[in-house]
Amino acid sequence: MKKRIILICSLASSLAYSQVGIKTPNPTNTLDVNGTARIRQVDSGLEEKALTPLYTDANNVVVKIPSTGNHTVTTNFVIIAAGGTGQLISNLAPGAYKVTVVVGNGCVNTSTTDFIVHSYFNNKAPSTNYFGLNAQGGFVTRSTTSNYKPTLTQVAQNNVSVAWSGIEACEDGGNSTALNYNLVINGSAISIVNNGNVAKAYRINATRLD
Repeated sequence: MKKRIILICSLASSLAYSQVGIKTPNPTNTLDVNGTARIRQVDSGLEEKALTPLYTDANNVVVKIPSTGNHTVTTNFVIIAAGGTGQLISNLAPGAYKVTVVVGNGCVNTSTTDFIVHSYFNNKAPSTNYFGLNAQGGFVTRSTTSNYKPTLTQVAQNNVSVAWSGIEACEDGGNSTALNYNLVINGSAISIVNNGNVAKAYRINATRLD
């Protein structure tokens, strides 16, 4: 009986620290797959999430993008009532970002606006950040006028107003102001102020540049 227990424990220990190969007799990593892989079900993540893409190195070993540098993406969406304020990103990692905000209505008007956002640690006052944003431009589809570009007003270092002209009234209740908003950054949080007359769903994508 003791011999059986020792043998089982030895096998379990060996398996716990061994390398497993699929279609290869000589695995070089904890799991070494010589072939393609398929995942039949992938669960949804959190609404606001930082995405860290995976890629393969020169030896085809799967690694992830470093926490610094580009390709680190934060994405989220939030529904904000008319005249209300909602937070799109609550904990942006320090860095410089290209930020895109998308909002549309039931009449197939879809607006996209790009911003550059800075959010850095303040070493002299750790409880605060250096932060600010600047609008780069945007456009809207299916406007009733030839003016497809927004009016971008830098209200403050951390606040930009986005307003569109020529947006027709829509069956969802929105009027010509429906797609207007302010984008605001405060420390590591990015928020939207809905300047339209109906609730809107705002989508944001923040790609880290450094």
